[in-house]
Amino acid sequence: MHFSYLRSMMMPKAYWLTFLCLFALQMSFAQNPDSSGLVKYTPAYTFKNGIYLSYQDFKNNEPLPFSSTDLPSPSDVKPEKALDLAIRISYYNKYGMRQVISPKNLWGFCYNDKIYVQWSGGFHMVPYIGNISHFVAKVQVRYSNRADPFYDPYYVYSGPSSYVATETKQMLLNTGTGEIFEFTPERVLALIKDAPELYEAFSELNRRKQRKMKFYYIRLYNEKKDIYFPAD
Repeated sequence: MHFSYLRSMMMPKAYWLTFLCLFALQMSFAQNPDSSGLVKYTPAYTFKNGIYLSYQDFKNNEPLPFSSTDLPSPSDVKPEKALDLAIRISYYNKYGMRQVISPKNLWGFCYNDKIYVQWSGGFHMVPYIGNISHFVAKVQVRYSNRADPFYDPYYVYSGPSSYVATETKQMLLNTGTGEIFEFTPERVLALIKDAPELYEAFSELNRRKQRKMKFYYIRLYNEKKDIYFPAD
């Protein structure tokens, strides 16, 4: 009778101990799902400051520190301005060898936990990181001033042959591959193809509704598809 009572008293404790162990194990897998040192990205994740020589530097969260380059300190000159003014960047690689690279050949940089990608000769901030990330780019586009000879063959234009205008473009970053695309319904359809339900629903919309709802479908896709980065 005495031993039976003790056994009954110990069972709840053993149950809760097992539950807590299983819960801790589950949380461990949630933070490190494939035991490779990766964690699911959330806005609390910290990106390291520095320049990305390649997309892999971004994906591995291993930028080249600004202090390893001849760029001015970010506290003195904002990186986007320093990179815009720089013709070339001198830096020391992990083997201590001096290297030189053009800013146009960088993949991007990070400063104060903000990611900037290089596209069309400029650096553009990506305000939100997801499997598919959206950003706005201001780019310079050159237009011809030459008259169409089929429209007016007798018109003679004596001014500049072309002019440059600044345009704003909506862009998409495939965070899983580093590829950058213009934000079009066709591109959205291609990027969400591995989410069959979303792909089918979006493809059934007419062109006008696709343009109107493309941001919504990108958000739905990012909610379904997590992205992972190395643990801090």
